[in-house]
Formats: sequence, structure tokens, C-alpha cells
Amino acid sequence: MRSSTSIFFQVPIIVYPLSTFMFFSLNLFLISCVSSQGPEKTNSINTTESLIHSELGLAKQHLDRGQVNAAWENLRPLYQKFPDHPDVLNMVGLTHLALDNQASAVKILAKAYKLKPKHSYGLNLSSAYIAIGSLQKAKKIIKKMLQSSQTYRYRERLWHNYALVFEKQNILNEAVKSYKKALKINPNFLLTLLRLGKIYKRLNKPRTSYRYFQKAGHLCPSCFEAINEIAVRQINIGKYAKAVKILKKFIRNKKNSEKNRADAKNLLSLANNIRARQMARKKKKF
Repeated sequence: MRSSTSIFFQVPIIVYPLSTFMFFSLNLFLISCVSSQGPEKTNSINTTESLIHSELGLAKQHLDRGQVNAAWENLRPLYQKFPDHPDVLNMVGLTHLALDNQASAVKILAKAYKLKPKHSYGLNLSSAYIAIGSLQKAKKIIKKMLQSSQTYRYRERLWHNYALVFEKQNILNEAVKSYKKALKINPNFLLTLLRLGKIYKRLNKPRTSYRYFQKAGHLCPSCFEAINEIAVRQINIGKYAKAVKILKKFIRNKKNSEKNRADAKNLLSLANNIRARQMARKKKKF
């Protein structure tokens, strides 16, 4: 599952189905102490927060590896003990989103955002709204953050989700405009490059589509979504040797998932078969 939405783990994650989810780094901020509290109470709070964020860090590691069930098993007791802790709620909500428990994810992420109205939490909530098809709610919350977040460090992710709403509504011209605003802020934002590649493919603009997929593949050689589109384009224009080279390189990398490598092998077989048929036709002519 990979999501095309932008998500932040304290964090935006993006939940594409989990494969499309891109998990961004988890910023673990401890709650600052209140000066009116005695040193004993302050130390207790700091210790509790340290333990909470240590557990959240472990859960995030599982999510980074695609081990969603393991992340949930790690989070379950923490969630039971701290059901109103916004950082815990945020991570639990993202995990539910990755598990496709979208309705639960929305409720939990909405609670996290209400308790701690950070832009990163709002971004995650917008991703959950997009996942369940509540596009107007997603648009409303993103628009609000865009208007109030001139100094927000990851504004490209807000523009990405804003564009995704338009794309889901099939308003492609507005989607393209917003995706390009995201790239203006961060020209190497992989998710946006992939979405623009897909949109231009739908618009029957293969050269423009290819440029976005090519850049995405350069940035992320292990992203099969980009590699697949690059190879298919080469096959379509008759450059079979180039397609074969790209696919073989992807297959050789044992770090790529077995499924993606299997899909690459199938495409490689197709490219070789087409090339063989083309060569056979040429021989018959002579």
C-alpha cells in the first residue's frame, strides 16, 4: 500500500494504502516542564514523556519497515495507558490508517489535532479525510493551514494534499497547479513527482509524464512505481535494450521487495518477448 497523501508522524506520514505511504521522520518533542512544579514532579513528568516517546520511536521503526501489525502491538498498551496523549493518538491514528482502519484513524487523528493543533497533526488528519473520501473536510483543514502556516517547514506537503483533493474530484487543472506549487517549494518531493506523472499520463501527455517519472526514479531507484513507468515508456517507443537494462538493475537489488522484483521480472519478460517478435518480423522481411 503506498499512499499518495502526505503524512507526518508527529510526523506526517502519508498514507497511501501503506505502500503509498511515505513515512517522514518522527520529531520527538518532550513536553517542557512547568516552573511551578516541584523538581520531584518535574522529573516524574520528564521520565514519563521520555518513556512514551521511546515507545513511539519503536513503533515508528516498525512502520518504516512496513511492519504495521508489529507497530500496533507496540502501541496498544501505550494507547490504553495514555488515551488522551496527543503524540500517542497521532501515532495510533497513523497506524490505523496504515491498517486500513480508516474510520477509526479519522476519529483518533481528529482528537490528536484538537488536543494539540500542530500543522503536522492537521496534515495527517487531512490524509485520513482523503482516505475516507471526505474531500471537503480535507480541503477545509488544509486551506486553513495554508493561510496560517507561512513559516511551516513542510508546506509542500500541505500543497500536495490540497492538490490530491482536486485530483480526487477530477479537477485536474487545479490539481496540477497545486502540485506545481508543492514542487516550487521542494523540487524533489517524490510523492508530488509521481502524482504529476500519473496526471499527465491520464492527459495523454507521455513526454511530460515521463519527465516526472524519470526524476522520481532518479531520486528513488527502489520505487517500482517510477521504474515501472520509465521501463514501459522505453518499451512503447521501441527502446527495448534500455528497458531491459533498467529492469535488470532493479531486479538485482535484493533490497527491493520480492513482489516488486517479481513484477519487474514479468515486465522484463514482456520486453524480451516483444523484442524477439520484432526481430523475427525483420528477419522475415529479408
